[in-house]
Amino acid sequence: MTKLLVLALCVYLVMSMSVKERLERSEALKESAESQVPSCDSSLSGNNICDKNCNLDMFNYDGGDCCEPQWVGDGDCDLVCYFVQHNFDGGDCY
Repeated sequence: MTKLLVLALCVYLVMSMSVKERLERSEALKESAESQVPSCDSSLSGNNICDKNCNLDMFNYDGGDCCEPQWVGDGDCDLVCYFVQHNFDGGDCY
């Protein structure tokens, strides 16, 4: 019953907002989401210095810069080490 009341209140609040208010709210949420997307300077990839912002799949794991030597050949597939300079994680990903 409580969930139904909360849902009804949410629907009422959304419906009571003007189109302008909904658009403003939507833009504010979009800007907030965009500000939380990580950024990475691609020129830093593969420079042998781990850049935490670039150590994501979407940035190709900083070109392998964040691979710890003890992870190579440890039996676990570490995509951050799956680069030629780390012998493709020492074969752990096969």
